[in-house]
Amino acid sequence: MTPDSFGALTNIIVILLTVFYGSLITSELLHAKKAVSTADQTKPRLLWLNLVLLLHFSVVLARGFEVGSCPVGSRWEALSLLAFLIAFLQWFLVVISRDRSTLLYGLSLAFLLQLGSTTFSLTFEGQSVPVLDSIRSLHAFSALFGVAGVAIAGVHGILWELLRRSIKKGQFGVLFNQLSSLESLSRLVKLATVISAVTLTITVASAFLLVDESNRDRSLGYESLATLLTWLIFSILAIFPRATHSVTVWRTWFSIAGFAVVIFVIVYGSLNGFHAA
Repeated sequence: MTPDSFGALTNIIVILLTVFYGSLITSELLHAKKAVSTADQTKPRLLWLNLVLLLHFSVVLARGFEVGSCPVGSRWEALSLLAFLIAFLQWFLVVISRDRSTLLYGLSLAFLLQLGSTTFSLTFEGQSVPVLDSIRSLHAFSALFGVAGVAIAGVHGILWELLRRSIKKGQFGVLFNQLSSLESLSRLVKLATVISAVTLTITVASAFLLVDESNRDRSLGYESLATLLTWLIFSILAIFPRATHSVTVWRTWFSIAGFAVVIFVIVYGSLNGFHAA
């Protein structure tokens, strides 16, 4: 296959993935508008999401074999992999908790990232991308997995805080009718926090194996410092139990702060290239 035809095929695939995620969001919007019982809302029916995730995983895997390492060498690859990981974690939380009420928001974030991936793919000139060794591939993948976990924790933290405020003010509107409960949201934040702490621990540990004189300055840049601070905070949050209301509040607010850090990392990486590349 020629480079030009491969480039065209790549653009078609990433556009289709964006369309598929958009279709999933539309489906969730229609699902949310239906007047169904709580039992029906918590019963996952995820056939189309499963198919899209399987397709996206196949694309990421094929690209990984094509470049010979974790596919993060360009902006469109990194954003597409991050979109997949966020969608996968949202799917995982739905399956574990059987709470579908937040699926719309996780998929919306994945859609925005895949849309960004499509934008960069359409302007990608097809030049060669750096091939990462096994340690760097592990570092890059765990870093993006950690970022995805922080993002999902932040999304659920924002929803928890909005629901709490609506209940305190007695404003029982759309969010109150759509979301399950504060207790369910706090469990999802806790689980996402633990996932983030584990994957970011792998990221930090592998980073020490990669630092040398040639990349010391870049390794100590803003992106790395933000990642290190996020890892430290989320590791502490993962250790503390969810027994008291105050711990839940602190975990929620730090998850929201972590989400802000994720936005910074994504914007910075999109403008300057991702650190792992």
